[in-house]
Amino acid sequence: MNGRRYGDRQTRRREADERAAKIVELVKRGVAQKAIAERLGVTTRTIQVAVADAKLRGELPA
Repeated sequence: MNGRRYGDRQTRRREADERAAKIVELVKRGVAQKAIAERLGVTTRTIQVAVADAKLRGELPA
């Protein structure tokens, strides 16, 4: 099973997309990065990447 925690790439991608959507919703509400990181168990870098992607897609103001 080559050491992967998840099954296939699509599963990992879907879970990452769901996590990014949660992050974007919290950012829209004005929750601080540190609070998001602690609540969701992600790094601040993950939050920054999710926000940058959302800005490119037009979900958040630039």
